[in-house]
Amino acid sequence: MTSNPGDADLFIDGKAMGKTGNLFSNLGAGRDLVVEARKGNLRAQTTVNLSRGDVRELNLVLESVKGNLFLKAPGAESCTVTVNGRNVGLLGSGLLRNLESGTYQVEVRGQGLLWKGSVEIPAEKTGTQTIELQEIGSLELRVPSDAEVRVLSGGTVVYSRSGGALIEDVPVGSYTVEATGYGYENATGTVRVTRAGTSRWEPWTTGSLSVTSDPAGADIY
Repeated sequence: MTSNPGDADLFIDGKAMGKTGNLFSNLGAGRDLVVEARKGNLRAQTTVNLSRGDVRELNLVLESVKGNLFLKAPGAESCTVTVNGRNVGLLGSGLLRNLESGTYQVEVRGQGLLWKGSVEIPAEKTGTQTIELQEIGSLELRVPSDAEVRVLSGGTVVYSRSGGALIEDVPVGSYTVEATGYGYENATGTVRVTRAGTSRWEPWTTGSLSVTSDPAGADIY
């Protein structure tokens, strides 16, 4: 019993027999035997009827097994669905048909709404995933490139970098923002991110300048 690809798990009448590429003897004669090979999400199945003393060579060509995915998200019919980075269109009824079985990274996105996660699509079945969309917005940090900025939620740092940036897909809510840098006064503020909106934080809109002169006491204009 061989297979393509090789070294597949072999089952006869549902019983595990080992790997393909071997000779299997003492099998029941005079009746149909259901032979199945599995490797990952690849499958092959056939029926064999052996006569007494019969020796048969069988090669099974494995193919990917399809499954369906039902994304249960009432009110999200107009959201866009992405599967492993590929846009598959609007959510609609939520039923995605004829996908190869396996694990996928799925994203459902609407206007200021987002859900993403890992989803398992079973072979020859329909898997169901309940979607709870999260409200999101954007946060624009306007700080100099040589300053350090941190965004905290509930005391936990959720974002940190040097210089300004536009952070997208930020869950709606209030955040504490801190900025530090050589030559800058430490700055702290609170920013509220709203659904589908862009909140901006710019701590240093004014600065100080220290001027000396030689000779001292000159007028500054």
